[in-house]
Amino acid sequence: MAFLDKPQVDESSKRSEESILVIQKWFSRKNNFISRTETPDYGVDLTFELMTNGKEATGKIFSSQVKSTTILKTVTKEKKLYVKYAGFETSRLCYIQSRTPGMGLIILYEENTEKCYFDYIENIIEFITEDKGNEDWKNNKDSTIYLPIENTLTLENVNDIHRNMLNRFNNHDLLIKDHGKDYGFNISDSNSPIDITKLDESNPILLSKWLETYGVHLINLQAFVWLSDLVSKL
Repeated sequence: MAFLDKPQVDESSKRSEESILVIQKWFSRKNNFISRTETPDYGVDLTFELMTNGKEATGKIFSSQVKSTTILKTVTKEKKLYVKYAGFETSRLCYIQSRTPGMGLIILYEENTEKCYFDYIENIIEFITEDKGNEDWKNNKDSTIYLPIENTLTLENVNDIHRNMLNRFNNHDLLIKDHGKDYGFNISDSNSPIDITKLDESNPILLSKWLETYGVHLINLQAFVWLSDLVSKL
């Protein structure tokens, strides 16, 4: 580019921004989520932290990979309707599944209708394996994924996601509480809430005191992305 040439904003970045903004409206603080974009992105676009009681950040974080397309094709399998997305990187499925205990979601955004479709990563992997009849598909670079048509982002479905994920994390907390010491985990009161109302990221002194109070809790909950972000602001 010459000296006076202006940077060009490509269509791909516009589409990506649109899908992220729409999804963040669903996974908002109003709906008991704290959404964050993940940078650098190696297979996860957004992370969602669960809130409780409308104000308490829990440190319980799960991931999502977002794909955007103009229009999604629909197919019927076993008398059930699905949206279809071809060319999904197979390695991304494994990467999100490895983010235990919450793992995460795949979300497809259809630009023409501005609708978002989702499913849990473990359901998607199980569906592909059953559809193919074996696990040979895991050796392929790309895979075709299918999301149930009824899994559209609505307030009801978002509330269900919150409830399911919170239950998943709470069950994980019980496992750590009962068996964590046997595997070298540092056990603290993992059920105590994190009071986000006392978090002031703009004040290093207050932020430092907040981390002294809740830092160990974040570590025990494996909220390393959030913890790293807060430490960088000191």
